[in-house]
Amino acid sequence: MLTAAETGHTLTQKSYDSVLPKLRTRLLQAHFALRSRKFSVIIIVSGADGAGKGELVHRLNEWLDPRGVATHAFWDSSDEERERPTYWRFWRALPGHGRIGILFGSWYTEPIIRRVYGKIKGRRFEGALNRIVAFENMLAADGRKRPRKSGSRNSSRPAASPPTTGNTTSSTTGSPRRPSAP
Repeated sequence: MLTAAETGHTLTQKSYDSVLPKLRTRLLQAHFALRSRKFSVIIIVSGADGAGKGELVHRLNEWLDPRGVATHAFWDSSDEERERPTYWRFWRALPGHGRIGILFGSWYTEPIIRRVYGKIKGRRFEGALNRIVAFENMLAADGRKRPRKSGSRNSSRPAASPPTTGNTTSSTTGSPRRPSAP
């Protein structure tokens, strides 16, 4: 269980203000370079209510070129979505090559919430996680990239943190790792 998210790194407001323009420029340059690439980027934003997820997404949308970003929120499934395969709602929202997709919530949410509330256990939970791995492997094979935590060694493993940590998380943070299928 996560006991603390504080890493000990701090930045004064003056330092932040001085590096911010350079960081924004680099982010926008990377976004423009993505346009000509044959892959897309998926950013998953998940976490506890009140943790700043909305502010993070607002800031990303403010800093990036809106012509190349699509933001989607996944709350409770609609009647139509419940009649379809589990990942259909996510699949249709994925960005095309050269674009960025910001997803509020993801394919991790339902199995984790069900596990937390005791509605799914053991093998069924493992099966749900294995289906996530298979889905993400399919996305990677199709050219969709997930930002990785630096130092991550296995690119076939899930990238997003579960929303149970109590922190704003994205696919650039740590996660429970499932072995990939042989």
